[in-house]
Parts: sequence; structure tokens; C-alpha cells
Amino acid sequence: MWLIENEPGIEGYLRLEISRFGHKFKPKTFATLRQAWLEQASANPLNGAILGNAASFIVWNDFETASELFERAYNLQPHEGWLGLFVIYCNSQLWSLPELYSDKIRKQIIDVGLRSLETESGGAPFLTCEYVSDAALSLGYYDIVRKCAKELRDWDQTICEQMANGFLGLVALRENNRSLAVQLMLEMKRGYQPQEVIFRLARELFDLGERESIIQLIKSFKRKVRTSARNRWLNQVENDERPDFDDWCVCSACMAKEAALKQAK
Repeated sequence: MWLIENEPGIEGYLRLEISRFGHKFKPKTFATLRQAWLEQASANPLNGAILGNAASFIVWNDFETASELFERAYNLQPHEGWLGLFVIYCNSQLWSLPELYSDKIRKQIIDVGLRSLETESGGAPFLTCEYVSDAALSLGYYDIVRKCAKELRDWDQTICEQMANGFLGLVALRENNRSLAVQLMLEMKRGYQPQEVIFRLARELFDLGERESIIQLIKSFKRKVRTSARNRWLNQVENDERPDFDDWCVCSACMAKEAALKQAK
């Protein structure tokens, strides 16, 4: 409460903390803090930082009010990255709202995300491209997926280029160009990493009957995927089962956990 009353326009690290903790309070406490933020927003209608911070706090439990505040913050501070932050919350709504509202949220993701990409700098635009591409793919807006793929490739970073390949491969499948989808899935350059969009493409190709290309993909990751996961996926393909593409991370924490499990056995 002290922060809301004394530093409602705070920036930097504490601004990020505001967005992280809004959903962690019990309903009664959240209601009290929400009201305090709305009073600050009402008292400072031309302060984009306060409006954006208020939106970041209440968005997890009051998406509609937060949406309006994010838009107002963006209009006042168009270069502060409010839309780039907002699109993350829009995407999270897909996991919490009934399927009935999914297409409406996807259209909002596309609208907010494209405006962010066109007018804002900094932030995490690759995430924005991922969310917009996923939403557009679900709605059949393939030209928007291609637009995001171009954005990703223009950044000249291998991980972004690989993400572009994954989404373009998914579009290719929907346009009955299976050979192009396989080509995009298998393209490997220095710096490429396992990505969910590539695994998603591999799953869909497996369901269409691909086998050798899936095996080639799995082998190509080498040390970028833990050996136990790679071997399991290869066995699954050999048994004509779709690979689960789970439990592949090679970070130190995951590897330590795997070693502990082996020792326990």
C-alpha cells in the first residue's frame, strides 16, 4: 500500500515487481489494493506511468479495466512498451478463459501485438511475434504470420530466424505444402535451439505420416537435448508413437534433477 500511495509512478525493477504480484493476494486484499490503484489513476489521468502500473497490477483479476488503462498509458507514453507488456497478459487470457472467448482474445492479441511491433522499441518483440503468430495461425490469418516471420528474420538472430521457420512451416502445412514444411523444420544453423514451435511442427508432420524427417530432426539437436529425451523420442518413432517432446532441457538444474532420479532408482 505504501508504494501505491507514495510511488505509484515508479519505474525500473519495482515496476516489474508490480506486475508479478498482482495475482498473489487474497481476494479481499486484492480488492483493497485494486481500489487504491484506481484512485491513483483517477487522480492522475495524464500520467502514463501511473496508469500503466495500475494496469499491470490489476490485470490478472480485472482484465477489462486493465485493458483500458494499458491503452490510455500507451496513448500518453507511446514509447514506453506498454503494448508489449499488455500483449503478454492478453496471451495469458487464452489459458484462463473459456474456449468461447478464445477467438476474441486472439484478435486482441493480434491488434495489440502489431501496434506494439510497429510503434514500440525495446522490450521482448520476439515474444510479441510468437504470440501474434500463434493467434493468427489459429484464426487462419496467414499473411500476419508471414509479416511476423519477416520481423523475426530482420533481427538477424538465429533463434528468431528458427522461430520464423517454425511458424512458416505450420502455414505451409495448412496450405498443403508438406515438402516446404519439412524443409523449414530441418533447417539447422549455428545457434539454433530446441523450440516449442519446431516441436509443434514436428508433431503435426508426424500425424501426417512423416517418420524419417522426424528422426533426422531429433538427431540434429545432439547435445542441445538431453540424451535420455532424445533416445526416448527415437524409440517412440520406432514404435510408431508420436514423440512427446517433453523433458528435453539441458540446463544445469534439470540435469541435476535427472541425475538424482537415476541415483534414486
